[in-house]
Amino acid sequence: MLYVYVIVSFCNSLESKSFKVKYNKVLCHLIWSFLVPNLLYSQEVIDGSFHNDLAVVKKENKYGIINTNGSFIIGPEYELIIYDKIDQLYLIYQAGTISLLDKNLNTFSDHVFSGSSSDIKFRFHHYKFSNELMAVKVDSLYGYLDKKGDFAITPNYKFARKFKDGYAIVGLDRYGLIDKQGQVILPEEYDDVKVEYDRYIIAFKDGFSKVLQGGVVLADSIRGSVKEISKNHLLILRYDSKMQLLKSDGESSLRENYDEIEFQMFAPGVTFRNGSTWGYYDLESEKLIVPQEYEEIKAYYGGHTIIVKSEGKYGLINKEGEVIQKPIYDEVKATTDGVLIIQDGKYGLFDKKGNEIFPLIYDSIDYVGNFKYKVVRKGKSQIIKYKEK
Repeated sequence: MLYVYVIVSFCNSLESKSFKVKYNKVLCHLIWSFLVPNLLYSQEVIDGSFHNDLAVVKKENKYGIINTNGSFIIGPEYELIIYDKIDQLYLIYQAGTISLLDKNLNTFSDHVFSGSSSDIKFRFHHYKFSNELMAVKVDSLYGYLDKKGDFAITPNYKFARKFKDGYAIVGLDRYGLIDKQGQVILPEEYDDVKVEYDRYIIAFKDGFSKVLQGGVVLADSIRGSVKEISKNHLLILRYDSKMQLLKSDGESSLRENYDEIEFQMFAPGVTFRNGSTWGYYDLESEKLIVPQEYEEIKAYYGGHTIIVKSEGKYGLINKEGEVIQKPIYDEVKATTDGVLIIQDGKYGLFDKKGNEIFPLIYDSIDYVGNFKYKVVRKGKSQIIKYKEK
């Protein structure tokens, strides 16, 4: 055990030094968590550390569980054992069967489940709790366990995804939707079902979409498939190679159909195009802000700044649709601190509402914090303070 003594002395000497104490402690933590267990117990300690004084180990390509004394509590005889730190469960795989133990190695569920080693390795939809329920497989059918290890929903499905916002997509030959009590929200008759954020449910069948929220039907039969739904309760619908912007009840928001419609990430609006030119529509005011005549459009800062591109040059438009800067610049970039304009190697800067901060005369502009900018012109630098109006 000489190496253990050496490691203890080394860590003590590191922690006694006043410089970089935090980094020394981190180094010693890594040593104790990863190096010592593997040396001490003469086998690979999976995940590198103990949990509740137990650790999963791998010896001669088999998995077991040891205590802090290095004694096997569960011998190295299994094909795979994984400890889930969030669910605090051990998942044990052997010859096509999966067993579940709690953090103290007590039986979590009396049932023996079916699956492969990859089922417990990845566990995106199965063998992991979501909304207090876990999808598991018995023979060829899936059901859901509760936190007590009992079946909340008996195995009746060939296909089952994890619960999200209180709903799970299930099915035999086609897709349906159930709630946490196992009640059918959508029968198993759809080509596709999606549970989106804010409890939106989108179901597609035979060329038509149904939209629900919280189990309430908003639009029963819309021709086409829903491409995307936004926080503004609007959806982009694709039909016959065209797209349409609709309200979640199926009413039209943009009257025309377009080749492409995209929600903007940094503004409450959409860009749309037919052919090669784009326009911009504000969802809050429900008004056309930028006509469909630009090669590229991106909206930022809640729509206060809209960068447009025409004939390879960039310009700026504000939230009211007024042209702040005509598209004559080589490059226009939206940053966290404002809109940077670049032309012929010179830099200028506008704030997020389109007000000019610095004219286009500088060799470089850098934000240094606390409303201060470092600007360089003709080899001379200075710090200038500016607070957005």
